[in-house]
Amino acid sequence: MKKVNLIFASLIVIAIVGFFIFSGMTKSFEDNVPKELLSEVTSVEILRTFDNKEVVIEDKYGIDEVMSSFSNARLKESKIHKIESTDSYWITIRANNERKFGITVYDEEYLIVYDYESSEVHNYQIKDGFSITTIEKIFE
Repeated sequence: MKKVNLIFASLIVIAIVGFFIFSGMTKSFEDNVPKELLSEVTSVEILRTFDNKEVVIEDKYGIDEVMSSFSNARLKESKIHKIESTDSYWITIRANNERKFGITVYDEEYLIVYDYESSEVHNYQIKDGFSITTIEKIFE
């Protein structure tokens, strides 16, 4: 009986430790957007929703600047039920004139990544490493 209790207690401890390890895991932006694709980007379209102003970036320097603003972002998968956002940016990443990824950024708090090829949507809470400043400067 002691052996059964010991095994049962061990399983509970392992489950609790596993829960805390996996619930705190974060991903990088590159975990969702392959590096190969990032080198093939031909344009980035950004729509600022509060005034419906749109900017299209086609020069390599501008594209690299926008994409690098996401490179250090640490993201945690999240189930987003309701976002109370004052500002959002809708970003479309194109490679070879085809839409590859859509990114929606909400107030430096949430990021939604849409893969146009697979029709997959991933919702993330931004934990750290991201600043909207680079994107805001494009509209100045």
